[in-house]
Amino acid sequence: MYSIAIHLNDSSVSIGISNPKTGDLISVERYELEETKSEKDVLSFLIKNPIRPLLAQANKNTIYSTSPRFTIVPSVFYDKNNLSEISRPIFKTSDTEQLFSQFIPEIDGFLVFPFSYSFYQKLKSEIGHTQISHHFASLISTYHLYYLTNDSDMAFIHYHENQFTLSLFRNKKMILFNVFDMTSFEDVIYYTYYSLEQFGFTPIDTAIHIGGHFKHNPEVTIAFQKYTPTIFQLAPPLITTTETLVSDKIISTIFDLQCG
Repeated sequence: MYSIAIHLNDSSVSIGISNPKTGDLISVERYELEETKSEKDVLSFLIKNPIRPLLAQANKNTIYSTSPRFTIVPSVFYDKNNLSEISRPIFKTSDTEQLFSQFIPEIDGFLVFPFSYSFYQKLKSEIGHTQISHHFASLISTYHLYYLTNDSDMAFIHYHENQFTLSLFRNKKMILFNVFDMTSFEDVIYYTYYSLEQFGFTPIDTAIHIGGHFKHNPEVTIAFQKYTPTIFQLAPPLITTTETLVSDKIISTIFDLQCG
């Protein structure tokens, strides 16, 4: 028995396999695609990939979206039958998209996001039982389950192709979760410290945790070190024998396996 996580990015697909009972990582691979990929391209890739027989036999297949169009709704305000009204002020959807929601128990809330309905139906038709989740929900759960501590201020940065997510936590309570565009390493520095200031966090007292792949992360880290003494590079267990560049690229998929 095993579970498979398929993590979609703008120019790559990562496929991870784990034991759903123990959480042990069995395998994880990353495949580079064309920079501009269509639903048809991704579907063709999954069908032709040698892993397809495993997809058909898996206990659970989960496609993880990284769409920046999302909203987080506290459970007390959540209405499954009225998702369009909840999301309309936050982001626009097309007629070809369906709204999905994922419960995040650690914050007692739902992450609501759009996903192509036709793509979802084709996935189920071609590779069998498939569910749709959002990577950002995995991130929030991961931070709570593995990293947060009481009586502390923490910031979590995670790179996603040309964007990064920023999360702020105080005493295990999530204060902010947002997505920012990233064209240079200065963007990461600016938006992080601007957000810290807006929410009353001080750089010297806030531990910064960084995950994911960004070729300019060394510059980001050096810049942070001028004002923040406590900086961690997130490294999930079971990849200690994997070279740093590869592990940084597959860390998102491992988080999906741990918390999906």
